[in-house]
Amino acid sequence: MKKAKQTGRLVHSAKLKNYSALSASFIALAAPVTSQVVYTDVNPDINVFLDEITLDLDNNGTNDFKLVFVSETFATFAPEELKLRINPLGENKVAYSFQTIPVTYSGTPWYTYNSGATQIVFSNVPLLNESAAIDEAMDFSLDKAALFEKLYFYIYSSYDLQAFEGGWWNGTENHFAAFQLDIDGTYHFGWMRLNVSVETGITLLDYAFESIPDSPITTAINNYHISWINVEDAGITATPEDLAFSFNAAGDEEDLDAYRVICAKAGTPISVADANSLPTDRYVSITPDGSDSYNGNFATILLDSDGDLISTNQEYQLWVLHELNAATNYLNTLSIPSNTVQLVDTVGIVTEFSITDIDNNGNAADIRIDFDAPAVEQGIVAYKIFIAQKDAADIFTLADALVLSAERYIEVLPGDASYSIIPTPTLLNTEGNVIEPDKYKVFVVSIPDGTTVAHAAMTLASNVISLEQPTSVVENILLEDVADEGNGADIKVTYFIPAYEQTIETYRIFFVDFATAFDFDLSSALASSNYIEITPTGSDITITGDATTKDSNGNLITWGVPYYAYVLAHASDYGIDDTLSLPSNQVILNYPVVIGVQDEVQQTPQIFAQSNQVFIQLTNDNPATVNIYNSVGQIVFNRIISSSEKLIVDLPAGNYFVSITQLESIYTRQVFVTE
Repeated sequence: MKKAKQTGRLVHSAKLKNYSALSASFIALAAPVTSQVVYTDVNPDINVFLDEITLDLDNNGTNDFKLVFVSETFATFAPEELKLRINPLGENKVAYSFQTIPVTYSGTPWYTYNSGATQIVFSNVPLLNESAAIDEAMDFSLDKAALFEKLYFYIYSSYDLQAFEGGWWNGTENHFAAFQLDIDGTYHFGWMRLNVSVETGITLLDYAFESIPDSPITTAINNYHISWINVEDAGITATPEDLAFSFNAAGDEEDLDAYRVICAKAGTPISVADANSLPTDRYVSITPDGSDSYNGNFATILLDSDGDLISTNQEYQLWVLHELNAATNYLNTLSIPSNTVQLVDTVGIVTEFSITDIDNNGNAADIRIDFDAPAVEQGIVAYKIFIAQKDAADIFTLADALVLSAERYIEVLPGDASYSIIPTPTLLNTEGNVIEPDKYKVFVVSIPDGTTVAHAAMTLASNVISLEQPTSVVENILLEDVADEGNGADIKVTYFIPAYEQTIETYRIFFVDFATAFDFDLSSALASSNYIEITPTGSDITITGDATTKDSNGNLITWGVPYYAYVLAHASDYGIDDTLSLPSNQVILNYPVVIGVQDEVQQTPQIFAQSNQVFIQLTNDNPATVNIYNSVGQIVFNRIISSSEKLIVDLPAGNYFVSITQLESIYTRQVFVTE
């Protein structure tokens, strides 16, 4: 028994292999050492079912044989013929023999067998067991040979469907078919190991042929190939020492002198001849010791199969050359390549990176981040997604990202090819603020595991997105009469800053007279060019007009007219559509009456009210215009009266505003009419 051992950086699993008696008997039956067998393990196995495949057994670019599994109609009286064949191509040949199938029936046969057939004879590929000799004693043909046929015929006596089943191969496993391979005009004996079933078709497991023309070959069940467990970048030194591998031992390990582990650039084709010719500084050699598996690294080997230094940022695959003992009479064989691996000291950066504003909530849930995994995802333990306000993004660094607390990023685990992420509404931006309407950029950081890769990597900033939501509406507008100029200088507007003022580019303040106010809407506001425009400053708004201030119709603001204030919020990049406020309270501006104190009693009109009536008496010789307004600013009475006239106006109970204009003076008074 071979004992487990540790050599250099190679560690082996110490377990005794169970070797079959078949291996030992095969060695005893091996052909003379002057001949050599070229063996190929088909990995993965090739399956042919209701199809056909071609085989190039000597890898010279020309197909040698074709495996066929077809179902055909034989004749109207024989509806189905199932054929499993090896078809030789070119000058290649397949072994054949004749097989006789007895036919039993009762009654007189119809048409086809009118002479009374008792058997069916057809060619078949001999079914060979392990340790069978293949040589010139066998019959070979350039014509196709059947592995198995199943024919159906109608029988005249009963019209029943009776099956004649022929062929040795159906339901067999690990049996061999013999062939002669034409190589440059000379024939080489060989075998294919097959499993055959009507239900699953033909499965090709492996094949072999003699390298010496006309030399016999013996069938054998071999297992000279390793299977990969893992190949990875297993350190953070970014040197060949990080390139680690592990594989399961070959089944027939006693026939092996060594495993040669070769590092090749990914996609580089490696042949057995290439692997045999490599100098010792381009592979790691492992001596079989009976272990179930082997693992190691490239600590002492610095070159790949091309003789270049094994370095970072280059994709590699490993191969294993199985160095066979000369006594087996088999040439060395080569494993399938391992998975692709790359030595990295910095993790890969995500690709196909895009940011989209997908909703109008005005928070982080409006954002969708899409990205693809890096071409090499190894060593990445997580992705972290950061959303930064535009100006902050311009100075945001990887160092900043790595120290931020968890509420300021989204963490995504690796494992998918593509990712589409929508944050929660409560996610904070990189500065710790709630994400709301503004301009943002996004970053994705690939976080290393710290075991195989040491350094994180961050994308460049994404494109800028403007987070939007419906434009805020101005509320609770206060309109005041603050002076006695009788024009726009008397009027003052105050309102509080609305929520999400960043959705507003400018405010437009409109003064609307009573006659227009109740039909004034967003369309009217957008059509008017008569407004006061204010740029938001982040503070509450207070604005006073002047003598040139006009109402929405373009008329100068004047005394005695009921006015309302509206505010249009003009949408910014973050707002969706302009909005118009509700009207403010009503204000009627007083006129600045200038009356001599000594004459006030005799010059001032007399205005008073009683049950359902308002009384007005002029006290001088000048005519006057009388306007009476109700509580909502509507004119309910208008008349010009002569000097010293006494006016009685019948009105329903309520509050009224009386305005009397006489020459350059205006007299106003509020009155209350009772029932």
